[in-house]
Amino acid sequence: MQTKVRILFFELLYRILRRIFLIFNKKLSRQKFRRKVANLLAFVITSPEVKIYGRRFQYKLSTTLGLKLFFDGSFEGIQIKYCEKFIKEDSVIVDVGANIGVYSFHYAPIATQGILVAIEPGRKAFQMLVNNLRYFSNVIPLNVAVSDVESVVDFYETNDTAYSGLRITGRDQVVSVRKIFSYKVDTLIGAFNLPKVDFLKVDVEGFELSVLKGCNNLLVKYRPVILCEICSRNSGIDSSIVIQYVLSLNYRVFVFQGKEFVPYHIHADTYQDYLFIPFEKCIENCA
Repeated sequence: MQTKVRILFFELLYRILRRIFLIFNKKLSRQKFRRKVANLLAFVITSPEVKIYGRRFQYKLSTTLGLKLFFDGSFEGIQIKYCEKFIKEDSVIVDVGANIGVYSFHYAPIATQGILVAIEPGRKAFQMLVNNLRYFSNVIPLNVAVSDVESVVDFYETNDTAYSGLRITGRDQVVSVRKIFSYKVDTLIGAFNLPKVDFLKVDVEGFELSVLKGCNNLLVKYRPVILCEICSRNSGIDSSIVIQYVLSLNYRVFVFQGKEFVPYHIHADTYQDYLFIPFEKCIENCA
C-alpha cells in the first residue's frame, strides 16, 4: 500500500512539475523530463529501492531501469508476469545479462527447489545484483561474460549499466574498458552438471547471436523456453539472422507488441522482446 501511495504522490508531483517545465520548453519529451527530475532527486534519494514480494530491491535512480522502477513501480512487468507460467518450483533458470537482477528477483522465489544462474559481467551491476539476490539460497551469481568463444575480451562499462557490454552500442557513454574472460554458456552449465535448463533469458546489448551459439548444446539437449532482447540497432547485424538461428533449432517465435506476445512475421526495432518456445512445448504454452 505504501508503495502505491508513493507512486501516486510522485506521479502527481511529476505531472505538476512537467506542466511548469513545458511553459519554458515545449519540446521537452516525457523521458527527458523524467531523467531531469531523477537527476535532481538523486541528490536526496541516495539509495532508492522498491519492494517486490515484500523484499527490498535496490537500484540506481539515474539509469533507464531505475527511472521505470521509480516512476512506474515496475520494469518490463508484463513480460515478467507472462513468462512466470514457464517457471516451476524445480525449474533451472539461466539469466544472461542479469544486470541488477530484476528478472532473477522475480523468478528465484518461484523456483524454490530449482537453481537460478545469474550471469552479469559488469562490476557495478554485479555488486548490486549480489546485494539484491541475497535473500535467495538457490541463486548462483557469476561475474563473467558469455559468447561463442572462450578467451579474454574487452568489456565496455557505461554510466548506465544496462548498456555495458562486449561492444560499443553508442547508447551511453563508455566510462571504462577492462579485460574479462568470456565463456560459452554450454561450458558453464557443463561445469555445474545441471540436470536440465527450463528457461533462458538473454539481454546482452547486441551479442545475442554469439551468446545463443554458445548455448547450442543446451538448446538442443534441454530445449528451454527463451526470452531474448533482439535489436539490429544494438548489434549492428540483421536481427533476422538471430531469429533464423533459433528457428533452425525447431522453435516457434513470438514478439512482444503492446501488452502481449504475438506470432512473429517480420522484425522491427520498435519491438525487441522475443519469446522462443520449442515446437514440442507449444501445445500447452502457445495459447
